[in-house]
Amino acid sequence: METVIKLDEKFQGGSAYLALGRVYLQAPKVLGGDTSKAIDYLKKGLAITPNNSLMKYYLAQAYASENRDAEAKEVD
Repeated sequence: METVIKLDEKFQGGSAYLALGRVYLQAPKVLGGDTSKAIDYLKKGLAITPNNSLMKYYLAQAYASENRDAEAKEVD
């Protein structure tokens, strides 16, 4: 996915950002999971496709998992 981003970050509406965000969000920390990286990737993806409802869903989920409830509620 990193290669896709390097070649064309807008490929398929930023789907590489969605994939990486989900991987970092869902993987256990011991296997490389990192919620802050997930948030970064998902925010970058939303900058490309601001109406992507899946990206919004996972971004809100990432915020909630870090107890950032106010930010989770603000994801439109």
